[in-house]
Amino acid sequence: MPYSYDYLAAALRCSRCGREGGALDMITRLRPVPELASLGVGDPLPVTTDNAVRSGYLALREPTPGEPTVLLHVWTCPHCAYAFNWAEVMVRDNVIEAIRPADLTQAVLGSAHFIVDDAREVAADLAGMTSSLDLDDDAVVAVLRDKLPEI
Repeated sequence: MPYSYDYLAAALRCSRCGREGGALDMITRLRPVPELASLGVGDPLPVTTDNAVRSGYLALREPTPGEPTVLLHVWTCPHCAYAFNWAEVMVRDNVIEAIRPADLTQAVLGSAHFIVDDAREVAADLAGMTSSLDLDDDAVVAVLRDKLPEI
């Protein structure tokens, strides 16, 4: 049976309760043949702009040659169920180099290349909207850049 996604997995510290636990709900569709695999540091993960956008990520900026590609993912704490934690997933030469917790700020957004579609709801909330349906990809990115805290 073919699958439509894999998971990114790491032990991360929750921004709400402070406990470390397995962030196991970060879904990715980047691999050409997903297997419901749990992917972590050292695992292959092919990332190109076309592939990322086709896989449901919002493009923030193009990676420059030689820098790792940074994906921003939301994850849920297994201890307190806080569902608005963020992680930076760094990929260099199509291999996961690091997965670490991150605060969703303008600085973090500025260092990343792609962000998961869950950011639509964050943008709608920041814009005072009850629904993200009226926000296209460019509007989501613009709201995040304008309204997220600087640091």
